Amino acid sequence: MAYSLTNNSGGAVDLGVVTDEDINKDAQLFQMPLPATDSSGLVGLDLFGATKTITIKGKYVGTAISTFVAQIQGLVSGTQNIKTYVSDTAGSLKVLVQNVRWNYETGVPNVINYELSMLEAGGLT
Repeated sequence: MAYSLTNNSGGAVDLGVVTDEDINKDAQLFQMPLPATDSSGLVGLDLFGATKTITIKGKYVGTAISTFVAQIQGLVSGTQNIKTYVSDTAGSLKVLVQNVRWNYETGVPNVINYELSMLEAGGLT
């Protein structure tokens, strides 16, 4: 699959090998159960709009490990702009990076496992 993500300066982030892509779209429904009623008496309203969270897991293999780590940590900077995430399954999405997690396994040189959690966001940021 082809995956890409732009960074804050508009360049591309090398995502290495993406091994997992998980997408969750949530309606964030307002729920108000009524006292002494079954679930069929629930008052449910679609007030808050929908959210879409995209989580990818991957592996970066190379000799520039510290550069890769700095690059993905730079995606969450406190001043990030909307980025474009592209995958074969999700298409092209405008996103903000919500969370970056990476780990280095001792004894496995030149490999970083990572996870990025992104929130689709095309509006005000």
